[in-house]
Amino acid sequence: MFKTLLVIALLPVAYSWSCPEGSIETVDGCDCGTGFWYDGLSCVDINECQLYKPCQQGFCVNYVGTYDCICDDGFEYDGNTCLDIDECVEDFGICRGGQCFNLVGTYWCNCTMEGTAPCLQTCLPQEQCDVYERMQEQLNDVTQVFNNDL
Repeated sequence: MFKTLLVIALLPVAYSWSCPEGSIETVDGCDCGTGFWYDGLSCVDINECQLYKPCQQGFCVNYVGTYDCICDDGFEYDGNTCLDIDECVEDFGICRGGQCFNLVGTYWCNCTMEGTAPCLQTCLPQEQCDVYERMQEQLNDVTQVFNNDL
């Protein structure tokens, strides 16, 4: 192992070595900049998605020298990772007279106004919620019949 390190250390002297284009020569070797590492010969892209797994609440896309997160619903990209959106703060009054509770990736409405119920992620009059639930049941029935016919 010592011989290998010695040979690598002497390569720059023996072959008038210089850092790859776009990198900076340092005391320790070459600095290839953010998103790259120096492998002894060239600057190589770091796959941040595999190495750091920065997008826990989304999908990571690696690009040359950088990465991007496509966040799940209820999360937003802050330049580094996917952060929970506090819907209760972002959309004040989202629960229409009820109390909003932020949850990871979503929120919940505690409907405190008399005659209201939680549906469609807000507080609506109970009659409207009943109509919505009946429509949802009918849609589910139609979908089931359609799927059975396939």
